[in-house]
Order: sequence, then structure tokens, then C-alpha cells
Amino acid sequence: MAHFIKNDFCVCCGVCVPECPHRAISDFNAFGTVEYPKISAERCDDCGACAAICPTQAICVMGGCPMT
Repeated sequence: MAHFIKNDFCVCCGVCVPECPHRAISDFNAFGTVEYPKISAERCDDCGACAAICPTQAICVMGGCPMT
């Protein structure tokens, strides 16, 4: 199962984007707008690098963490 980002916890700091070795996390500020990063289920291999670095614990495995 792919990881996902809980938008309620994400502060858009961007530390997860370069941490992903598979480039599965979208660049979330390409047009100067505030959007949350997204993780591609096709590219994510569940290595957990993004979740380990997230300062707000906003990244979880689908079905493996509470939504709140």
C-alpha cells in the first residue's frame, strides 16, 4: 500500500520531496500556490523515507494510521 499525506497535519515544509528516492512526491508549489504535496501510488514503494523525515507525522501508510 502506498503512503499518503494527511493534509490536516501537513505544513507544506517540503522536506519530504527530496527525501523520496523514487520521486513519488509531487512538487507542490510549482505555480506559487499553496497546495499539499501528493504521493504517487504508482511510484511509491513504501520505503518510509518520507514518513521518517516528516516533522508533523503527516505521512502514513494507507490504512495504517488514524485519519485524525
